[in-house]
Amino acid sequence: MDETSRLNELRRALTECDATAFLVEPRVIRRVIRDRHGYARLSTSIPHTESQVVSDSDLRALTHPDELGLQTFQTLPSTALLIAQPEEGELDHWPIQELLQLIWRRLFHGTIDRELLQKTRGPLNRGEVQNRIAAIGQVEFDEAHFVLKSEHRLVDSQSRIEGYCEFAAIYLELQRFAPDLLPVWFPSLDGRIHVNEVIANDLDADAIFRATQLVGAPSPDLTPRQIRDEERLTSTRQDWSLGVGSSPSDRAYLRQMKRRDRALERGNTVGAMTCAMQAAERATTEEKRTSAHQKARLDIEQLILRLRAALQFDEAEVEDWRASIWELATNSIHGFWNADKRLLFDLQKVCLDHERVIYRVDLVKWLVSRGSRPLRRSLTTIREVMMAKHLASSASRLVNVRLSGSERERLYGLLHEAAHLAEEQMRERMRPAVRQTLIGVGLQPDNLPDQVAFDKLIEDSLDCVAERGYLTMGYLRDSISRNDLKLPDLKYASELIRGDHLLRADDQLDVSMDGVYRRGEFYLRWLQITSSMFFGTPMGRFATLFLIIPFGGAKIIVVGVEHIIHLFTGKGRHQAGAPSDAADPAEPLQGDEDSGAGSDSDAAEPTAEVQEASVEIPANDASPDAFGGNSRSAEVMGATSSELVGRSQTENSSLQTSRTGATILDDNDASSVVGTSGERPDPEFASRIRLDGAD
Repeated sequence: MDETSRLNELRRALTECDATAFLVEPRVIRRVIRDRHGYARLSTSIPHTESQVVSDSDLRALTHPDELGLQTFQTLPSTALLIAQPEEGELDHWPIQELLQLIWRRLFHGTIDRELLQKTRGPLNRGEVQNRIAAIGQVEFDEAHFVLKSEHRLVDSQSRIEGYCEFAAIYLELQRFAPDLLPVWFPSLDGRIHVNEVIANDLDADAIFRATQLVGAPSPDLTPRQIRDEERLTSTRQDWSLGVGSSPSDRAYLRQMKRRDRALERGNTVGAMTCAMQAAERATTEEKRTSAHQKARLDIEQLILRLRAALQFDEAEVEDWRASIWELATNSIHGFWNADKRLLFDLQKVCLDHERVIYRVDLVKWLVSRGSRPLRRSLTTIREVMMAKHLASSASRLVNVRLSGSERERLYGLLHEAAHLAEEQMRERMRPAVRQTLIGVGLQPDNLPDQVAFDKLIEDSLDCVAERGYLTMGYLRDSISRNDLKLPDLKYASELIRGDHLLRADDQLDVSMDGVYRRGEFYLRWLQITSSMFFGTPMGRFATLFLIIPFGGAKIIVVGVEHIIHLFTGKGRHQAGAPSDAADPAEPLQGDEDSGAGSDSDAAEPTAEVQEASVEIPANDASPDAFGGNSRSAEVMGATSSELVGRSQTENSSLQTSRTGATILDDNDASSVVGTSGERPDPEFASRIRLDGAD
């Protein structure tokens, strides 16, 4: 049956049940709600879109007859129900019976809305609604009202009348179609029979339930979810027993029993348990199956004894552990490495963490400590941390294990309690080590507020161990910074060498919490020493707060502003308003002294002669042999004025020409160049500089 045929079947069944109800697309209901109540066009939080009670005038104004499956609006009822049709995925994959039940559920809800709406226009005023709320319970109704607002079921979230009507419709709908969801929606009303009596004053829910049932719609399955889960799990186990590779075989039975014995010799209780369960599956006689089950129960008892020795849980929980482990063992043999088997091995790892001692071989610390710390040392403090870690891993696998609802909830409670016991053991073991270390380095409280802050600091550190599995110097430093108990000032300069209070605590915790505490890296320790110099002494704090930060910050701001100005204007930092470093045009730049040079007066004579013999050179003459092909002139022709100044000061001693001076010309004098030769230089060069010299 295609999608169109299914929709036609649903419309026909709905019309036969209630002629005033119309099956429409969800977008039609959203448009009607949006236009009637003033929601934005692109609003995504439109409430109550499964069904809607609409008057004929609103239908004529907001819809088209084709959308209702009508030719015209002549036969339109005064009050109609708009029922949203199923989504495309539901129409394609759901059986027609489930689709009919879905439309029945929405029609039931919409009919209750219509009945209560007519009541509110008559005798059911605000005072009567408040009496109904008081009969239900003010606190319980406030909780239900908050849930309805959170689920976007109310158009006016502050209206008590609309809240009561929607609560009654939702409550009755869940009670008759999905009773398992009632505690989820309204936890405070779970098992309250008087709610039905209060709602019965306004309508007959049973009569509406029977009147709205569509032809062909099956009655809702009101079997509790836990029972349905157990039935489904039993059926699945029967399918497993009929699977490939599970046929009875004496050879397979003996092979699995031998594997169980070898696993027990190695201390692998879970492995022995699963082998016994597999042997029971392959047993050829009932006697062998019973024998294998008995050995599996013995293995379960052994695992429970090991768990109780590690976690110290009560005797009353032993039976729950026995039942949960039996269910896990039964499911673990179906599949290579399924979640049930992994959870069992996580529980065995908890036992191994408690029974075994972990050792570490650390050559570096043995050499650094000059043999004071042993080369091979035991990590006794890590035992409880590993136990808590493996219990958390077990709890995370509960989502994937193949258990029924009740079995899953029971096992969840056991694992949660076991994780709590393991964490308490970890805190009891590590709390004295942290306390003694902090007191030993000088963080001892002096009064009651300091004692409270001191205890909070210890618990914060242990919280980090419980959450991450380790503690670091960085987290300890952050805990102290958040705490009201602060580090005292440094009293002697030697404390900078051997470490302040935090660094000494870092060294001691590395020994007392070996395997759990991670000593700070060298760069973190150097940062802490530097921080102690500026903040751990009165003089350092004064210099930091009143000298370094104010003046250093002012310098950074000024330089930053200069860089920003340069970014937008393109000028250098010293170009705006700063004196130019260029030489005065009237003074020639002095080069290196020639060997055997004469007096200053002798050096001034050629300049005067050059001025007398100076000639103007047109700027448009571009002779390539300007200045007689002199190597000095050819080298400076392509250079800027600033480069010429630098070169004239550093290269004069190696050149065979006379002293040459360069000055920056104004725009008016850029077309003339003075020289000793009659040859004309490059025009670009002549427009920028003037050379003064003498042979």
